[in-house]
Amino acid sequence: MATPLQPIYFVRELGASDGWIGIWLALYLGVFVTAMNLGFFLATLLCAPLVDLIGAQTLVLVLAVLRLGGALLFVVNPVRAPVAEAAAGAR
Repeated sequence: MATPLQPIYFVRELGASDGWIGIWLALYLGVFVTAMNLGFFLATLLCAPLVDLIGAQTLVLVLAVLRLGGALLFVVNPVRAPVAEAAAGAR
């Protein structure tokens, strides 16, 4: 959650230039894209044997339940902006 604040810290406290911020941002995005692509690659390798094991229709239903379960977690535990809560509590 503090990731967006790191460039501000680098500039204000460490005196980093725009070049350093660009390098940090490129590194961060590179790691993020690599992790996403690795997930896509491994998911494909994992699904092929699962289709043979439990069948395509059952696998689609299981994955749908997992996806709906993830969406339900956002309903049960919504993400709230801490700034809005602090402003509401101060009144």
